Amino acid sequence: MSACSSCHGYNGAGGAAVSANRQQKYVYLINQLKNWRDESRATILRDDASDGQELTDSDIDNLATF
Repeated sequence: MSACSSCHGYNGAGGAAVSANRQQKYVYLINQLKNWRDESRATILRDDASDGQELTDSDIDNLATF
């Protein structure tokens, strides 16, 4: 997703101010992606990254597995 890679970098490698997704545990990623989708997780760039609202449970599982 372009909304993710714009902050987390190519392949979830992370950036200067954002942690690498690939170092996170599967369950943590699932929970955080669901919280982000449901807007219960505060995100600085929420307005710029609204693609999360369109994520299905299957999408979230695929992202966390990747």
